Amino acid sequence: MVTDGAPAVKNPLNGLRELDPTFPQFTTNSNGLGARHNSDQCFSCHGQPTLGGSGGFLVPNPVEMARFGPGAARPPENPQFDLIPHRFGRQNVVPSFEQQYGPIREVRFINKVDENGNFVRDANGAAIPDGGVHQLWIVKGDRTDPTIPQCAITQPNFEKQLRQNNIAFRIPLQMTGLGLIESIQDREILAKQAASASRRAALGIAGRPNRSGNDGTITRFGWKAPEQVARDICRRGL
Repeated sequence: MVTDGAPAVKNPLNGLRELDPTFPQFTTNSNGLGARHNSDQCFSCHGQPTLGGSGGFLVPNPVEMARFGPGAARPPENPQFDLIPHRFGRQNVVPSFEQQYGPIREVRFINKVDENGNFVRDANGAAIPDGGVHQLWIVKGDRTDPTIPQCAITQPNFEKQLRQNNIAFRIPLQMTGLGLIESIQDREILAKQAASASRRAALGIAGRPNRSGNDGTITRFGWKAPEQVARDICRRGL
């Protein structure tokens, strides 16, 4: 169990004290970040109570802690408040909903907006539904990547979307057990749905499995279950 950001042992490869030597807290995604991302490592959103869990507070200065020991650590806090948005000099504005001692949040826009943050409307003037995740952070200012010195990408105006009541919050869910969910056969899901139909109807509960547009198999991960396998929903975080 990871507790309060206290380092466990030294990593034999670099001699630094780390929360977990096999998944260093201060080491970011080795495959490179997308220009837009919600985090730069899986650990920040899936480290409690153990790796693969949900999100929790982390020390905001893990490199100093690793070099100089527990005494150098600042109090643990929401990693989305300072650690992730500003790591390596990234120039992100932290939205008001990512509070220092508040929950880790990701956001979906309820309706589509244009580059100015205004609602996109159809021919009848109605707002067009969105529902997609809008990544919080951008790579602008990252001094470890020499390929983006003139990066001009900008963050969405999250404060405007808050004022427009156009944001739906989610918190990182635990990842443990997803392999078991992935292994459930489609026929089992359909059989359980049929067997519970009368009980669900009496309670006013309805619904149907979502299916892949490619091969028709049941999808089961993510908001409204758009993904077939856990890997595909995991990649969205980075």
